[in-house]
Amino acid sequence: MLTYFRKSVGSLLAKLFRERTLTQVELLCSQAGIKSKLLLFALQYSLAFDPLKSAEAPKIQVLIPVSGKDVDLAMLAAASVVRHSRNPITKVTFAAPESVCPDLEVKSSELRQWVEESGSTTAIEIANEAAILEPHRRALSSLDGSGKGWVIQQILKLEFASRAGSPVLILDADTVLTKTRTFLGPSGKQLLAVGTDAHRDYHRHLWVLLGKHRLSPLSFVTHHQLMQSDVLLGGLAECGVSLEDWLELGMRLGREGGFSASEFQTYGELLLEAGPSRYQVASWGNRNATQQEFEVIKRPLGDALNWLIRASGDSVGSISFHWYLMSSERR
Repeated sequence: MLTYFRKSVGSLLAKLFRERTLTQVELLCSQAGIKSKLLLFALQYSLAFDPLKSAEAPKIQVLIPVSGKDVDLAMLAAASVVRHSRNPITKVTFAAPESVCPDLEVKSSELRQWVEESGSTTAIEIANEAAILEPHRRALSSLDGSGKGWVIQQILKLEFASRAGSPVLILDADTVLTKTRTFLGPSGKQLLAVGTDAHRDYHRHLWVLLGKHRLSPLSFVTHHQLMQSDVLLGGLAECGVSLEDWLELGMRLGREGGFSASEFQTYGELLLEAGPSRYQVASWGNRNATQQEFEVIKRPLGDALNWLIRASGDSVGSISFHWYLMSSERR
């Protein structure tokens, strides 16, 4: 019954959405009275996973922010994107606190060997996040509590993308890619994956920051996303705001000292504003890791990646290893 429902929904939405821009898709759903949450899940079955297939995909680079607990996973994430990006990757940069960088240097030796043996020319670099975050040092100094690292990684991603001399795929350290796809086509059109979790706080932040009365009801929080500096900085400048404004507003709107913004949702909204010639919507195809898969990541790099690829099947394009979910399952 569930399989039949999925096929029916997917078939119906495919007929409605085929050859339409995202704005027209939203209009159709609004007229039909389709709730946003239903739309987000339904889109996973109607949108293509890899719509930008091209043998001439341009080169990109990759940024993986890393905390102490994700060092091993970050190596697996890097290997997964080197294998599954149809866009040649010039370099993978791990950005981490200074205290984590020595461990990254040690752990990356296996990754460098794997990259070389796979025939890739991808360079592996390790960066102290403090240098990237310098423009925001004063604002970040007021942060405290368990959510500080999460906020730092968000502004780190946006700041790095704003300075990058080429398109950069932002990849969370706890996310492993398991299927091949093109993130950027030869025409400059990029992939825009649609997630399944729409957060009102993120939309509220953007409504205030960008001064727009109409925002997309979709979610772009997908744990990996290509970012282009002209889309990011150009979109913010058009609204008369900066990355500093983005950070400060997120801190101000956060409840009880928290943070109320999303780097991925922000970029997705700015990409929509850039126009349909700049993006191609796609399904996310993500699932959370199982307890067994948390054990698998302890294996040698190549063995772990091959195991996860086999376990993911045809319908899963990435697996997220969220430690907080693992902790709750053990209680």
